[in-house]
Amino acid sequence: MLEQYIELLKGKIQELEEDDPTRVRLHHPHASIRPQPPAAQQRWWEMPEPPRREAHTIVTHFIPHAQKFGFFLDVNRFMTAFFTPTDEKPRPPSVLRNAVYLWGIHLSQDPSITAHEPQFLTRALNGIVEGLSNQPRNTLSILQAEVLLAYYFFHNGRLLEGGYHAGAAVSLAVMCDLHKIPTRQGRRPGADPSSLDLRSMGLHGLSLPPPKDAIEEGERIHAWWTTYVLDKAWVVARNSPSAIYDDGNNEASRIDTPWPLELNQYGQVPRTAGGRTIQSFLESLPTGRVDAPSFLAMQAQAATLYERASKLASVPDSAVRQEDCVALDRLLEAYKQILTPYVRHENEAGAHPILVAYSLVQCAIIHLHSRFVARSTTSRSRCLGAANGAVRALMTLPTRNFKYVNPILAVLWKTTNDVIVGSLGSMRSMRSAWASSSALPGEEGLESARQQLSTAMDYFSQTSPFIKDQLAEIRQARATT
Repeated sequence: MLEQYIELLKGKIQELEEDDPTRVRLHHPHASIRPQPPAAQQRWWEMPEPPRREAHTIVTHFIPHAQKFGFFLDVNRFMTAFFTPTDEKPRPPSVLRNAVYLWGIHLSQDPSITAHEPQFLTRALNGIVEGLSNQPRNTLSILQAEVLLAYYFFHNGRLLEGGYHAGAAVSLAVMCDLHKIPTRQGRRPGADPSSLDLRSMGLHGLSLPPPKDAIEEGERIHAWWTTYVLDKAWVVARNSPSAIYDDGNNEASRIDTPWPLELNQYGQVPRTAGGRTIQSFLESLPTGRVDAPSFLAMQAQAATLYERASKLASVPDSAVRQEDCVALDRLLEAYKQILTPYVRHENEAGAHPILVAYSLVQCAIIHLHSRFVARSTTSRSRCLGAANGAVRALMTLPTRNFKYVNPILAVLWKTTNDVIVGSLGSMRSMRSAWASSSALPGEEGLESARQQLSTAMDYFSQTSPFIKDQLAEIRQARATT
């Protein structure tokens, strides 16, 4: 229920305020403005809105990394509207500005700026509460803010809170029919608003006005698939089922929105066809003729397979059907072959989403085969091959150029490490049983892969609290074995 979600947010805001004795309470936007002494005016973090110079500094800390954390709007349009708004293209609403400020402050790594991160987290959460409590007029901005907050919490290792915002994002996206683009406006009979009942707050019938141009429609397509990836990619880490259900049979819940193009392509190339998008992808995979017109599309397709593998892996042994596992394994192998040529991309803007997509597919293979490892040499080989493949991609792509990465990689790298360490343990147990001091074939390569992965995680742990947490778990486990 949305009411429960809002109450949770209010409780979190109260906790944050109680933890911050120097907090400055937000003023009502229409309250009279009282004169402030000159010293107080210089405290930008206490103002309802940071001055232009500080705002520009904060936002520019975020924008270069925005897409890694779920930013789906056109960056050029966003920046223009943010700093040079017009009547036709007004400034983004405060609910979105505060979410962007929060991220920019966090990513600045400047202690004089990050000291005010708790205040801006409170502002961002307040903005969500106010936006959802009133009939939203800026639904897409609220959705963008929810996605950014979900990634903010995931990035900081706060999975429960991230899950709340991810669920709210899915609900908003479905209520706005973003899975039915192009579509008539308004709700479709029988459509399920997913994990939160937005209708309980009078938000039934949510709709967006027709897009003004092709780029605005592209932003909505990106909004859907970004939210979709947020939902599907985090099912294992959150230990919860996907909130998006699409078996192709229910017309109301079926995803018909086409795969996204790159945002700068909208209006430049013909629109891709939609309709039965997920089913068409799964049916075309065995032929190798897959439409993946953008890096976001690759991530969404990989997340589709990852979620299906994790779901099948959770089925009890007595209920799992071998033919389902074989069929999904073939799809995973086919898509891995499609992605493999891209694992030489040298540009960071492309290399990062390729790393995410490729790692999702390799870890999907691991999840699918993990239940059979003890009794199947084929499954052991598939798991180990997938783990090695994930490390090779990490080493091949220009990851040293990355300052930040999508936090889902912390989960995927932990999965990869567990396979490598498990295989090393088995090899060393065999060597011990044979009273041999010589490494077994492949053992040195596995140890090298483990060290490479550990080094990469150590590098990114400097800027990712969640990766730091996962690496600490890995090291603790290693110290006790």
